Amino acid sequence: MSGKEIMKKAKDKSGKSRSRYRLCVPPCKRYITSGDTHSMCVVCLGAEHTVSALEVVKQIWKVFGPAQVDLFAMRENAQCPLWYSLAHPAPLGLDAMVQTWPSLCLYVFPPIVLLPGVLERVRRDGVSLLLVAPYWPGRVWFSDLISLLDGSPWEIPVRRDLLSQAGGTILHLRPELWKLWVVETIFQSRAISTRKLYALKGKLFTSWCGEHQQDPVNCPVGTVLEFLQARFSTGLSHSTLKVYVAAISDYHAPLGGLSVGKDPLVIRFLRGVLRLRPPVRLHVPTWDLAVVLEALCRLPFEPIEEISIRFLTSFSLLCC
Repeated sequence: MSGKEIMKKAKDKSGKSRSRYRLCVPPCKRYITSGDTHSMCVVCLGAEHTVSALEVVKQIWKVFGPAQVDLFAMRENAQCPLWYSLAHPAPLGLDAMVQTWPSLCLYVFPPIVLLPGVLERVRRDGVSLLLVAPYWPGRVWFSDLISLLDGSPWEIPVRRDLLSQAGGTILHLRPELWKLWVVETIFQSRAISTRKLYALKGKLFTSWCGEHQQDPVNCPVGTVLEFLQARFSTGLSHSTLKVYVAAISDYHAPLGGLSVGKDPLVIRFLRGVLRLRPPVRLHVPTWDLAVVLEALCRLPFEPIEEISIRFLTSFSLLCC
C-alpha cells in the first residue's frame, strides 16, 4: 500500500486537474504532492531526513561517545560504520525493527511513525542507545520517552544544513520546527524492577508537567517541589517521595550545577516530610502467636525425638 499512489484532483476554474497528491507511508493519513522528492510527509520524515551537518555529528560523539551502529540508515546517510537499512547494502541486515540488535553503541534517528515502536523495544529489552528525536511534549509518546531517559538530553543546535536528503542536495526548509535533541536511554546496569519503577514515576511527573504547562526536563525547582507536595498530600511516605526524586533526577537538567536530588530546597523538603510523616515501626509482631504455637505442636515439629536437624534448627530459632 505504501507504493500505491492515491490521487486527489483539485480543479481550477477551467475544470482541469491542477495538482495530484499521494498518501504518506501508512499509518499516516497525510497527503503530499506527487512531485515532492520526499517519500513521507514532513511530520513523519526521520530516516530520510538525516542529521547531515558533520560538525553536529562530531558534537554528538563528543558529548555521548561515538556510536558503532546506525539502526535506520542508507549507505548515503549512515552515521556509523555499521547500519541497518530497508534496502541493500545493509551490513547488519534489512529492517532493524525485526532484527536482534547487537550489544554495541547504537544510534537511531527513526521516522516519527516508528518512534513508539523503538521506545517499546527499549523498554522491553532494556536497550541502551543514542536517540535523536523531536522535543514535542504534546505527542502521546513523549511521556514514554522521558521515562526512559538516562541523564539529561542534549539539544542539537539549529543550522541551515541540519536536515537533508539526497546526499545533502535537498535541505529541510524549516529544521527549527523539529526541535531535535539527543537522549541516552536507560542505564543497562540497573535492575529491571528499578527501571520499571523509575519509568512509572517519570511518566507521572511528565503528565503532571503537561497539565501544568511545565517543561519536565528544564522546569525550575519550584515546579518539582510543587509536584512533590501534591504527591505528599495524597498520603505518600518519605521513602516513596525519595524514589520520585531519584527518577526525576535521572533526566532533569541540573539546577544550579546540581542534580535535582542534591538541590538544597529538595533536601530540605524531604527532611520536612520525614519529620511530619516519620516511618512507622511496629513493635508488636504482625503474626498470630496462637497460630504459630499450634503449628509447632504438629508434624513435622512433633514428636521432637523424631524431628530432623533442619526442622529442629527452625524450631530453636522460633523459640529464641
